[in-house]
Amino acid sequence: MDDVITMKKFLEWKSPFLKDTSPEGEYQMNRVSQARGTLYLDMPFFGYILGHFELFPVDDPRIKTVAVDVRNLYFNPDYMETKPIPEIKGILMHLVLHLIMKHIERGSGRDTSIWGMSADIASNLMLDEIKRENRYEWIIPDVSKYKQEFMDMSTDEIYNMLYDEATEEMEGEGESQGNKISDDILQKLADRHGVPKECDFHISLEEMNKLQNSAFMELQYERFEGILRSSYQMNKDKGYLPSGLRELIESELNPKIPWQTLLEHYIQKTLMVDWRWNPPNKRMMSYDFHFPSAEKEFMDVVVAVDTSGSISSSELSTFVSEVYGILATVTRLKLTLIDCDAVIQQVSVYENGESIDGSKLPWEGRPFKGRGGTDFIPVFEYILEKGIQPDLLVYFTDGYGSFPDPEIIAIDYPVLWVMTTGVEPPFGEFIRYEPID
Repeated sequence: MDDVITMKKFLEWKSPFLKDTSPEGEYQMNRVSQARGTLYLDMPFFGYILGHFELFPVDDPRIKTVAVDVRNLYFNPDYMETKPIPEIKGILMHLVLHLIMKHIERGSGRDTSIWGMSADIASNLMLDEIKRENRYEWIIPDVSKYKQEFMDMSTDEIYNMLYDEATEEMEGEGESQGNKISDDILQKLADRHGVPKECDFHISLEEMNKLQNSAFMELQYERFEGILRSSYQMNKDKGYLPSGLRELIESELNPKIPWQTLLEHYIQKTLMVDWRWNPPNKRMMSYDFHFPSAEKEFMDVVVAVDTSGSISSSELSTFVSEVYGILATVTRLKLTLIDCDAVIQQVSVYENGESIDGSKLPWEGRPFKGRGGTDFIPVFEYILEKGIQPDLLVYFTDGYGSFPDPEIIAIDYPVLWVMTTGVEPPFGEFIRYEPID
């Protein structure tokens, strides 16, 4: 495919599998369509999503059961012939869960057979939860034979367990670690963990991996995200989606951005480069123009940490290390680190990676002084009294303390609060600190 994806090419994308246009293929497609139609009535969330995918009977020996990609729901007519409508409904919902869980997107670079098996286990467990909370008589795979550990595992964790087992089997049989995992070993894993052969998801995943066109795939994923968002908005209040599925969908549609990323974005946005005249911009000198260079001569940042006792020393160290790591790219940096509970307990000043006495930055294991009450005012008074003109003040706290009044204490510099709670400060901007598990 071309690197540039036009909308016309996007809409005209052809399936990698041959379509079965025989009378049997047509008949089984009508049965699958009937199952999909009943889902519009008893599970409209799934029915709406399924309506945006083409039902595709395949004439391809690789697809022995069912599969899904970003556009089509594939099924082998011979396989579907043996399935009653309630079981077909369960199969269709299983395929939709592959899409919601981003199994195609996340499977790239893994052993596709093991990933497909892991994705089936995760989808079936979610399908079992859905069925337990609804009265409809779908036929779904029996998950009672699954390892108990799988119940609390993500797809990635299941994959790691199965992959380790598969490589141990390969070593036991004298096979090279670099070889593709054999069908015999895959069957052993399936038998051991009670995984029925019901989905050829890994086959469609292999075809997706062959495309190697990130722009095309991004358009496809964006398309599905729009479908998922619409269906969820229409159906989230109807009461039949279990909590596990709700949490999964909301995390996919509204992913949490790590606090470190938000912090870096804010710092980069706030500490914009300044102009200085000497030396000039060399790229423009050949045109006999002398423009200033885009570089801040000196960056002055104050970092204050709340040492009142509500935040652990390890969290304080992690925070300060993260801030310094982001700021370390600045050519010349003066960083003032202030420990404060109800009063200022300690002030350390660092310039260009070293403290003023020449010692290295003591982030790891640094003793933070304080553990009394909480008052934010002393930090702002200190900045005013010392005549500091910071480019930015970053304050790490739980937010439970006394804030200064900007009409009494002049605060003419950007302030970013990093809060360990949901407290919203009366001025400045804030982001929520949530430790990564």
